[in-house]
Amino acid sequence: MNNKAEQTILMSEGSQLMIALDPLNKYNYMEDSDILEYLGVIPQWLQDYHNAPPEMTLWDYLSGCYGFPMNPMTGGEVTETGMYKYPDDPDLSPLANIMLAEGATVLQYQYGMVAIREAAGGDWTMVRMD
Repeated sequence: MNNKAEQTILMSEGSQLMIALDPLNKYNYMEDSDILEYLGVIPQWLQDYHNAPPEMTLWDYLSGCYGFPMNPMTGGEVTETGMYKYPDDPDLSPLANIMLAEGATVLQYQYGMVAIREAAGGDWTMVRMD
């Protein structure tokens, strides 16, 4: 069992993104390596986003990487802290908060759920990418 007292921040030299694992400290029972495995290839896609044409939105870029239709989910909301709330469902805490140098933020949750915000202070779009 992992009794993490501190949040893990990952950022490699020259990186175009910063990943905060378990930003709300709700997954103390998971090792960081387990969280990283859960995140899958999405962090790599986000790392490569800075090579995309400047006019390409993050949504369009991720849609191209994913290769399947990405349909925004409606009815829920992402709070200021990153918690995802949907009526009659338990709240979901993000596994990771991924901040891109371009100003976008991506939150990854359990069940393949991903919240995308194209610019600081912008609206969140929730999608399932599993």
